[in-house]
Amino acid sequence: MSAEPPRDFDQAAAAWDEKPQRRLLAAAVAAGIAAAIPLHRGMRALEYGCGTGLVGLHLAEQIGQLTAADASPGMLLELKKNPGPSAWTMWLRSW
Repeated sequence: MSAEPPRDFDQAAAAWDEKPQRRLLAAAVAAGIAAAIPLHRGMRALEYGCGTGLVGLHLAEQIGQLTAADASPGMLLELKKNPGPSAWTMWLRSW
């Protein structure tokens, strides 16, 4: 079995959101979360491996605080470019 070469998420970050299937999948994941968990403004959530924030952007208006974490500084840079909802409090972490 040949291993797939590691992705360079920092390089891929700038164009990550351009693929429609990624945006559709993120919307479906967010809808699934919202259907399974009664979200409310008193909640705090951690999105670990947030990438460019495609899932979190769908959920942010429904919760009080979203902490976004990713190992890729490039992905976090793209996330910072997205206009977050006005009620969205976000801490970005990279390690």
